[in-house]
Amino acid sequence: MSYIGALVLSVSEDETEAFVILGNLLAQRHFPAFLEMRTCEIEKRWRVFEILLGQECPQLACHLDHIQLSPDLIITDWWFTLFTKDFRRGTSARVMDCVLLEGEPLLMRAAVGLCKALEP
Repeated sequence: MSYIGALVLSVSEDETEAFVILGNLLAQRHFPAFLEMRTCEIEKRWRVFEILLGQECPQLACHLDHIQLSPDLIITDWWFTLFTKDFRRGTSARVMDCVLLEGEPLLMRAAVGLCKALEP
C-alpha cells in the first residue's frame, strides 16, 4: 500500500484529493479480498489469470509449469501494488487511472500484457 500511497500523493493536488483517490482505489472489488486475505477469492483470481496466461502466452505458461513456478507468485505483488513497483511514475499513474475507470479487468489485461511483452 505504501507504493500506491506514494504515487497518489505525488500526482495529487493536495492531501484531501489523495485521500479520496486512495479511498476510491481501495473500494475496488479486488482490494478488500487481498487486504483481508480472503484466500478463496484470491485463488479464483489466480485461476482466471492462469487460464488467460495459457491462452495468450502458451510458451510462458508451459515454461512456468515446467519449472513449477506458480504465476500467483508474480501477479499477487503486481495487483497488490497496482504495478507501482515495476513501472515508472507516469506509467503507474496511467494504470491507476485505468483501474479507477475499468476496475479489476484492467489488472488482468495489464498482467497478461506484461507477460506477453516479456515472453520469449
